[in-house]
Order: sequence, then C-alpha cells, then structure tokens
Amino acid sequence: MSRSNRRLSREDAAMKEKILDALYQWTAGRKYCMDSTYEEIAGDLDITREQMVWFCSEILGIRFLSLRKRQRVAYAASLLRLYPTMPATAAGQKAGIADKSDFRRQFREVMGLTAEEWRASSKQ
Repeated sequence: MSRSNRRLSREDAAMKEKILDALYQWTAGRKYCMDSTYEEIAGDLDITREQMVWFCSEILGIRFLSLRKRQRVAYAASLLRLYPTMPATAAGQKAGIADKSDFRRQFREVMGLTAEEWRASSKQ
C-alpha cells in the first residue's frame, strides 16, 4: 500500500508527531550543519535509528541523508543571498559541507545550478 493511501495506526501517528516536533527543533537549531552519525542524530531527536529511518522513508518519502543534504544546501543558498561577497565554499562550510568538490556537487544536485550561477540568478 502506498504512503499516501495508508492510514497510520494511533501508535504510528503519535510517533510521527513526536518525530516531527523533534525534527523541527533539530532543524531550528541548525543541527543539520553538524557531521553526526545516524545514531547521534537519532539520539538528538530522542528516537531510535530505526524510527528515524521509518519516518523518513514512510512519512517523508526520502532518505534522511538526502533530507539533511537539502537542508544544508538551502542554508548555504540563503547565506549566499544574504552575503553577496561570501565565497561559495565558505557558505558550504558554514552549512556543514567542508569539502569544496562535495559542496559544488551537492549544490548543483539540489539546486540545478552551481552556487555561482544560483547567486547570479537570484540577483535578478
């Protein structure tokens, strides 16, 4: 049964709400910028690794690492918009992507443009 057609049990619905609240706090604190293991992140969220995997795959339809990558790139993009002279690699480092080539690849994968192209297009 697909995610959209399946009703959650009361227990799953309660777990979903708990994880959503924890994930909101985790995101608000920009903890996605930290290099943490699945176990460390699950610990921060006060859930198990298995619960985190379930939530991401069944509720969000995305792997957790993909979600974290999107959050990091979105944060880097916001830094590039706020600070037009900031080097793209510095924005990547602040967002938790220390390696220059990883940042370039991830930014292009998520945004469809390089950081420099994105910055130029966001000025228009």
